[in-house]
Amino acid sequence: MAEEGNDKQGAPNRLEKPEPAGYFPGESMTRRTAFSIGIQAVGGVALAAVALPAVGFAVAPLFEEESEPWQAVGPISD
Repeated sequence: MAEEGNDKQGAPNRLEKPEPAGYFPGESMTRRTAFSIGIQAVGGVALAAVALPAVGFAVAPLFEEESEPWQAVGPISD
């Protein structure tokens, strides 16, 4: 009889997940995670630098109130 979990008919035993490169026990955040968060923040700032002026340019005319020019066309009786 074959060992449990190691026979060709069943699923093999799973290997333990290795620690990420540069990981130290007791670390709350890895270097990879820190850089990922930093790059996402830089991307968000870049997106805001492009999107906010474009949205402001498109929406600003909605809030401007223009005076209507009046033109004399003749007396009211006409």
